[in-house]
Amino acid sequence: MNWDLNDVDLDLIADAMLHARPDLRFYFDPETGSVIEAKRDDPVEPRMVEIPLLDTTTLKEIALDFVGGVEHKPLATELREALESGEGLTEFERVLGETDPDLALDWFQELDDCALEAAESWLDSISS
Repeated sequence: MNWDLNDVDLDLIADAMLHARPDLRFYFDPETGSVIEAKRDDPVEPRMVEIPLLDTTTLKEIALDFVGGVEHKPLATELREALESGEGLTEFERVLGETDPDLALDWFQELDDCALEAAESWLDSISS
């Protein structure tokens, strides 16, 4: 099925891929193009398709690619170390925000762009 992007909000799907929690899931309704959220144990209509999370490994790869473009080598090293810490992306974003707020904005834009690409790819995969 080819989706009419006027009926599908890719931003909502991308946000769902980034922000689902263990107690909350997001679903896509292929009939209406809408996105709904539901608690983990709530029943949903059978036609609803659960929107997958961007997994930790993928997020870390995106962050490492971003770090590869950081020109200030000491900061790049600090960010790489933050990613390797037990806190991973949380620590990476903390260090980035405290060290270079403008670069942090670039990071969040990069993350949003990657999530949009993932949302479009996922949507294509369920239309087959």
